[in-house]
Amino acid sequence: MELSLTIKVKLKLSNPKDALAFQEVCEQYRQAGIYVSDYVFHQNFELNSIKLNEVLYHDVRQRFHLKSQLTQSTFRTVTPDTKPSKHNSVAVPTNMTAVKRMETERK
Repeated sequence: MELSLTIKVKLKLSNPKDALAFQEVCEQYRQAGIYVSDYVFHQNFELNSIKLNEVLYHDVRQRFHLKSQLTQSTFRTVTPDTKPSKHNSVAVPTNMTAVKRMETERK
Protein backbone atom coordinates (compact mmCIF):
# COMPACT_ATOMS: atom_id res chain seq x y z
CA MET A 1 0.00 0.00 0.00
CA GLU A 2 1.26 3.44 -0.93
CA LEU A 3 0.88 6.29 1.56
CA SER A 4 0.64 9.92 0.48
CA LEU A 5 1.34 12.97 2.60
CA THR A 6 -0.03 16.36 1.64
CA ILE A 7 1.57 19.49 3.01
CA LYS A 8 0.01 22.93 2.81
CA VAL A 9 2.58 25.72 2.74
CA LYS A 10 2.21 29.48 2.72
CA LEU A 11 5.13 31.29 1.12
CA LYS A 12 6.11 34.67 2.47
CA LEU A 13 8.28 36.34 -0.14
CA SER A 14 9.65 39.57 1.30
CA ASN A 15 10.97 40.83 -2.02
CA PRO A 16 8.11 42.08 -4.24
CA LYS A 17 10.07 41.18 -7.38
CA ASP A 18 10.37 37.57 -6.20
CA ALA A 19 6.67 37.45 -5.36
CA LEU A 20 5.75 38.78 -8.80
CA ALA A 21 8.10 36.35 -10.54
CA PHE A 22 6.61 33.45 -8.58
CA GLN A 23 3.07 34.50 -9.51
CA GLU A 24 4.06 34.72 -13.18
CA VAL A 25 5.57 31.22 -13.14
CA CYS A 26 2.43 29.86 -11.43
CA GLU A 27 0.23 31.48 -14.06
CA GLN A 28 2.34 30.11 -16.92
CA TYR A 29 2.23 26.64 -15.34
CA ARG A 30 -1.56 26.88 -15.01
CA GLN A 31 -1.93 28.01 -18.63
CA ALA A 32 0.33 25.17 -19.80
CA GLY A 33 -1.85 22.68 -17.93
CA ILE A 34 -4.96 24.02 -19.62
CA TYR A 35 -3.23 23.88 -23.01
CA VAL A 36 -2.13 20.25 -22.52
CA SER A 37 -5.56 19.28 -21.21
CA ASP A 38 -7.25 20.85 -24.24
CA TYR A 39 -4.83 19.04 -26.54
CA VAL A 40 -5.63 15.70 -24.90
CA PHE A 41 -9.35 16.31 -25.20
CA HIS A 42 -9.49 17.68 -28.76
CA GLN A 43 -7.00 15.20 -30.22
CA ASN A 44 -8.44 12.21 -28.34
CA PHE A 45 -4.88 11.69 -27.18
CA GLU A 46 -3.97 8.80 -24.90
CA LEU A 47 -3.51 9.83 -21.26
CA ASN A 48 0.16 9.02 -21.06
CA SER A 49 2.66 11.58 -19.79
CA ILE A 50 5.56 10.03 -21.71
CA LYS A 51 3.72 10.19 -25.04
CA LEU A 52 2.52 13.72 -24.30
CA ASN A 53 6.12 14.68 -23.56
CA GLU A 54 7.24 13.32 -26.93
CA VAL A 55 4.57 15.32 -28.79
CA LEU A 56 4.25 18.56 -26.83
CA TYR A 57 7.47 19.12 -24.85
CA HIS A 58 9.15 21.69 -27.12
CA ASP A 59 5.88 23.45 -27.92
CA VAL A 60 4.97 23.87 -24.23
CA ARG A 61 8.47 25.07 -23.28
CA GLN A 62 8.52 27.63 -26.08
CA ARG A 63 4.92 28.79 -25.70
CA PHE A 64 4.89 29.14 -21.89
CA HIS A 65 8.60 29.79 -21.18
CA LEU A 66 8.77 27.08 -18.53
CA LYS A 67 11.90 25.35 -17.32
CA SER A 68 12.29 21.69 -18.21
CA GLN A 69 11.22 20.31 -14.83
CA LEU A 70 8.00 22.37 -14.76
CA THR A 71 7.22 21.34 -18.32
CA GLN A 72 7.57 17.68 -17.36
CA SER A 73 5.46 18.28 -14.26
CA THR A 74 2.69 19.73 -16.41
CA PHE A 75 2.31 16.43 -18.28
CA ARG A 76 2.36 14.40 -15.07
CA THR A 77 -0.18 16.72 -13.44
CA VAL A 78 -2.63 16.67 -16.33
CA THR A 79 -2.57 12.99 -17.26
CA PRO A 80 -3.88 11.32 -14.10
CA ASP A 81 -6.35 14.09 -13.34
CA THR A 82 -7.96 14.79 -16.69
CA LYS A 83 -11.43 13.29 -16.72
CA PRO A 84 -14.34 14.11 -19.01
CA SER A 85 -16.92 16.17 -17.17
CA LYS A 86 -20.30 14.44 -16.99
CA HIS A 87 -22.06 17.72 -17.67
CA ASN A 88 -20.39 18.98 -20.82
CA SER A 89 -17.80 16.39 -21.92
CA VAL A 90 -14.91 18.83 -21.50
CA ALA A 91 -11.62 17.64 -20.07
CA VAL A 92 -11.02 19.41 -16.77
CA PRO A 93 -7.67 19.00 -15.04
CA THR A 94 -8.61 18.97 -11.37
CA ASN A 95 -5.19 20.02 -10.09
CA MET A 96 -5.05 22.99 -12.44
CA THR A 97 -8.57 23.97 -11.41
CA ALA A 98 -7.43 23.94 -7.80
CA VAL A 99 -4.48 26.18 -8.69
CA LYS A 100 -6.81 28.70 -10.32
CA ARG A 101 -9.17 28.58 -7.33
CA MET A 102 -6.27 29.26 -4.96
CA GLU A 103 -5.14 32.22 -7.07
CA THR A 104 -8.67 33.65 -7.11
CA GLU A 105 -9.07 33.28 -3.33
CA ARG A 106 -5.76 35.05 -2.79
CA LYS A 107 -6.88 38.20 -4.64
